[in-house]
Amino acid sequence: MNSLKTFLEDAFNSLKRWRDFQKIHIVLGNESCDLDSTICSLAYGFYLSKKYNVSSSSENVVFPVVNVPSEEFPIRTEHCSLLKEIGIDLDKLIYRSDIKINEILAEKKGCVKTYLVDHHVLNENDSLLKDTVCRVYDHRPIDESWKWSSNTELRIELVGSCATLIVNEMLKEEGILFKELAYLLYCTIVFDTLAVLPENKKATPLDIEMAKKLEDTFGFTEPRLTLFKKIVDLHSDVSKLTPDQLLIRDLKFVGNIPIPGLPMLVETFSKLPDVDRSLTKLGNNKAADFIILIGIEAKPDVKRDVGIFFIKDDAKIKDLLLNEFKRHEDFKFVESSSKVPNLIILRQNNIEKSRKQIMPIVRSIVENKLEE
Repeated sequence: MNSLKTFLEDAFNSLKRWRDFQKIHIVLGNESCDLDSTICSLAYGFYLSKKYNVSSSSENVVFPVVNVPSEEFPIRTEHCSLLKEIGIDLDKLIYRSDIKINEILAEKKGCVKTYLVDHHVLNENDSLLKDTVCRVYDHRPIDESWKWSSNTELRIELVGSCATLIVNEMLKEEGILFKELAYLLYCTIVFDTLAVLPENKKATPLDIEMAKKLEDTFGFTEPRLTLFKKIVDLHSDVSKLTPDQLLIRDLKFVGNIPIPGLPMLVETFSKLPDVDRSLTKLGNNKAADFIILIGIEAKPDVKRDVGIFFIKDDAKIKDLLLNEFKRHEDFKFVESSSKVPNLIILRQNNIEKSRKQIMPIVRSIVENKLEE
């Protein structure tokens, strides 16, 4: 029997009677709900269920939360395919729209512990959980503006995948990790580190070590590059998605500034029908002056670019953003033309840099430059 499937279905059913439990453990991924965030939330939730001996008669309950509304999850094609491959019922996951956190905190705040995976800064929607956060796993550069209490345990390391940190933690306890769950975590590490190939400079020594341990322990023999290409194909299968759906598929924020991650280059996205309408709609919905788009193409070779879309034609903001991005010479940005009004595309010739390194630039602009 698939232990993960059983755990997730039990957690889903337990959500209806959350008032019956004395201790509530919430595992929360980030709001972009990328593969790393989703799998880490499910895996660490399973780990906690074993650690606290969760059962139908237990006083403990663990809720692993997929941090998007349920209706948005199907557009994450690689997530759905990999979970279905090991028999997970997507209707039995706990989505952010399913769990009434405000009600739980109002009645049982002292009973709630929250664990963050793949992020260490809470968005506005989740900030009410801050006082309950007891442990954090992340692989992004530390945001010094976000302060945690001394009671919060932080494991923030600049590895290629947060799944690496979760695997490292789970392997400390014998007998918890099993093949189906190990496969999901392994796929995530392979995907995040560009096939764990040293020449791609995304995999750290710990990523490589954890990938090798999973291979040796669970007999994963498929070539890493073959598996990576399989997941890329799943991720890139956007034939049925609209520009609106592509923009929210892997969406993060700095303040109210949307930063969508795209499964294609921004240059390619910009040629889709009605892209300017979709971008303007997203910006207006979030009351944002601009949107930063992060594009990646992973076959045959990895290519990256960045798009800056301005909701209003404001020359001052345009110059400020463009100059700030070009000032970071290590990205090796080269400006490219775009047929979409108010969209500037920067080809990124240093493919080692990803959204993790771009978000601090945007944060600096939002918090410092725009206020001057």
